[in-house]
Amino acid sequence: MARYLSVIALLAGLAAAVREETHQEAFLEEGLDQEMKLVPAKISKAIRRAGRHAQEAMQAAEEKKANMTQAKASATQKASEASELQAASSKAMEEAAVKRDEAQKKKTEAEQAVREEGKADQALTAALQDVADKEADLTSKEAQYREFMKEVNKKIQDLVNDKIKANEALDKLREKLETKKDKAEALTAEKAAKGAISEKATEHKEAAEAEMQEAVDKANKAQEVAEKAQNDFIIAKAEADQAEQMHSQAVKELEKKTDLHQMVENVRNKTDDFYKALDKMTLSMEATLRQQKESGADGAKPAHELVREDPNVKASMEGYNEMVIAFRRLHSFNKEFYDFMAGSIQEIHENANAAYALQCDPTEELEMEGKEIYQQKCGRGMWKDLKLERFSFPHKHTDVNHKAQLPSL
Repeated sequence: MARYLSVIALLAGLAAAVREETHQEAFLEEGLDQEMKLVPAKISKAIRRAGRHAQEAMQAAEEKKANMTQAKASATQKASEASELQAASSKAMEEAAVKRDEAQKKKTEAEQAVREEGKADQALTAALQDVADKEADLTSKEAQYREFMKEVNKKIQDLVNDKIKANEALDKLREKLETKKDKAEALTAEKAAKGAISEKATEHKEAAEAEMQEAVDKANKAQEVAEKAQNDFIIAKAEADQAEQMHSQAVKELEKKTDLHQMVENVRNKTDDFYKALDKMTLSMEATLRQQKESGADGAKPAHELVREDPNVKASMEGYNEMVIAFRRLHSFNKEFYDFMAGSIQEIHENANAAYALQCDPTEELEMEGKEIYQQKCGRGMWKDLKLERFSFPHKHTDVNHKAQLPSL
């Protein structure tokens, strides 16, 4: 997060800087000395495009952060409402369960009276007992289910599949119970119609069943409300988690594009530093040669020896390697930007070779003696004598795609 805040601070002045660059561009193009060594235009354009990428990534990250904050606030509100609704529905379920247990007791007593009156009929007795067994089983399972729901509320995401399975099992039990009840009701009605069961016992049983059904309906309604509240909570939590993940990804993208912008700027800076080092080397070497010529002293040293003694020459060569390293880092980080900027490398390479040739072999004497002599005095040999290895750009000049374009957003 600290890095994210520093990134925002870094980019805060970027837009103003880019606008200022745009206003000054025409003036600069008209006023520049044509003989000055300028950083190639493609590098400057790449810096502006990378800056635009980073700035728009910052805006996207801010939008995702706002979405995340809003989603979290909404999730908190929904979670609070869902929690209150769950608490209320849980209380309603408990009250419904108590009333249902009371109704079940009355129903059991009524059915027992019916069984006593119709005990001579084994089929009816078996059917009623079957219903009683299934109801007891269902009551037990529903009690377990209520306890299970408490556990679900604590571990909602892990147990949601088990909850669905439990619901399905209950539905199957209810279906079996209804089947058995239908059979028992049919037998009871048949026996009552034939006088095997008294009207009073039948009425008592019907009243108990009505009370039981009312209690069951209330329990089912309370359960439905509780499950809806639970589902609302799951959705809100998932939305908040997704918003947070998207914000995190946006921050990472911002950091990546900010790094890219800094790398492109570093290429520009190192290229500019190298050109400045070449200018400093040129002024130093020309002053030495001029002084040597004006003194007219015997034993004047040739230019290819003087370049090995002038510290500005070695400093410029070190600057060349630093510039190449900056290009190489960009190549490994973002090849698309590198491919575009690689169109400037041949120009840089030629400028460097021309600058060293001018100071090491100002009258082309060594070059006229042959390529190998020139390389020993002013090329590879000069780098070797100064104990430096000349770094190479990560591609051959012939492989450069001069039609490469900057990547779009």
